[in-house]
Amino acid sequence: MTIWIDGKPFSAREGMLLDALVEAGAKVPAPCGGNGRCGKCLVRIHDAGEPTAQEIKLLNPAQIAQGWRLACKTPVCEGMRVDTPAEKTGAKIAVEGRNALYAVEPSVRVLPFALEKPHIGDQRDDARRLLEALDGAETIHPAALAKLPFALRAQDFAGEAVVCRGEVLDVIAPQQRVLGVAVDIGTTTLAAYLVDLRRGAQLASTSRLNPQKARGDDVITRCDHAKSQGVDELQKMVTSAVGDMAAQMCGQVQADAKQIYEMTIAGNTVMLHLFAGISPENIAQAPFVPVWTREMLLESAALAIALNPAAKILLLPCVAGYVGADTVAAMLSCGMHEHTETSLLIDIGTNGEIALCTGEKIYACSTAAGPAFEGAHIRCGVGSVTGAINSVKVQGEKLSYTTIGDGQPCGICGSGLVDLAAVLLAHGALDVTGMMDEEESDGALRPYFTEEGFFPAPEQQIGIVQKDIRELQLAKGAIAAGVDVLLAAAGIPVGQVDHLYLAGGFGTYMDKDSAAAIGLIPAALLKKTEAVGNAAGTGAKAVLLSAQMEAQARALARQTEYIELSARPEFQNAFMDKMMFE
Repeated sequence: MTIWIDGKPFSAREGMLLDALVEAGAKVPAPCGGNGRCGKCLVRIHDAGEPTAQEIKLLNPAQIAQGWRLACKTPVCEGMRVDTPAEKTGAKIAVEGRNALYAVEPSVRVLPFALEKPHIGDQRDDARRLLEALDGAETIHPAALAKLPFALRAQDFAGEAVVCRGEVLDVIAPQQRVLGVAVDIGTTTLAAYLVDLRRGAQLASTSRLNPQKARGDDVITRCDHAKSQGVDELQKMVTSAVGDMAAQMCGQVQADAKQIYEMTIAGNTVMLHLFAGISPENIAQAPFVPVWTREMLLESAALAIALNPAAKILLLPCVAGYVGADTVAAMLSCGMHEHTETSLLIDIGTNGEIALCTGEKIYACSTAAGPAFEGAHIRCGVGSVTGAINSVKVQGEKLSYTTIGDGQPCGICGSGLVDLAAVLLAHGALDVTGMMDEEESDGALRPYFTEEGFFPAPEQQIGIVQKDIRELQLAKGAIAAGVDVLLAAAGIPVGQVDHLYLAGGFGTYMDKDSAAAIGLIPAALLKKTEAVGNAAGTGAKAVLLSAQMEAQARALARQTEYIELSARPEFQNAFMDKMMFE
């Protein structure tokens, strides 16, 4: 049947409107994966019928009167006309991070050769002739083999061979570009880096939101979708996006994607399963067992990613179902495997991964922090997009805020939420249990209180309500309790931690003082805290540029002892305690 999306016709199948919008490429947020819980997959429908009970519960009367409905609760009808909300652009995504020190010696090597030309007395085949001249090359990829006779003769039997792990990937003219791409696949965002493998220089980088967000904001929701609908759609979403990012970066430097010979991928365990087209459904249920955790080498052609036909895609090793290759890459980037001092790494996101290196042992755990820090399940919550309130301060008697890109406020992102809670605590408007109370606040905050909650941008009706504080308490309590349990497992008091690394976009942009004030990070470590940006991405880049770092990543994954928090009674006690505000 034909429906109209933003004025353009689209042939849709029977089913719910959200599925049709995803197939059409429309960017409609669906944090709960289309299960009718979050109320954020809003679309305006011309001649909208009566709202469902769930829509009445989640939408206000003005929205319903204007024709706004939930795409996940609206069946597709012939000829229906749908307007999607204007996309919030300008996402602020952490791309750069802390770089480890290493020698540039990539797995992809460029070996020069000058061969004896064949003659009637030397009829060795082209492949044998090349392999005997190259040190460390044992096989030739079929794509390179098909090209070989033409390349050798066009270049008068001299040139360069691109070799990776003993396999000849290509035969090229001298000084042709030899490129690689490193990618961090996050649950919320994607970041990619284009690198010159000859020189070890980064040529370009790019980032975007993970298109899988249309099927849920968290890994559990995506696991459920993979179980019910299969992994093909989710795999295509991410592989297509990664291929587009590689092509985009090549365009920026006037390169050809066929000059890319290797891609390294970091990501959490679920994201890597989906990228490889393998169902992660068992990770979502006890005993949380993944299909694999070791590194995996894939062919770009098998994933329909337009690189060199012989290019390799290396998925970095994971530790467990909920401590993935992104944590391994972040530890690598921070040099934690080389520390003799005690260091703690926290990557605060939908899942909070925590790693502790004592100099002798490495421990890691994961906490289900939920998507509050990404803006989901928060009434006015948004991601780190233009217009998101990202910081809130009180100076004297005046409250002020900033927005990403200095745009008009459109919502509150994670760092803004943390600042708001810290401000409310500091001015008496939030007690230790998390209850907001206007009567206990000082004069600076009272003008921003309404019957519903606290609204720093009252003109735009943007603020937080009591339920948002509860969501924040759940998220920060899970992270803080995870830190406590990990330290206890290692027998180390918090005061003996020498370094605290905050990884990821949220850790980069949030105010560390506010985070310590609400108990998200230990206040005792505030002066030892360093934001390391997208350490997972820079770790993936290190593996791309150094075979030694690739070996170190394997060793880190093997050496890390995983602590399953759900099996530890002390975690629940710590969680209840850490939900409180000090």
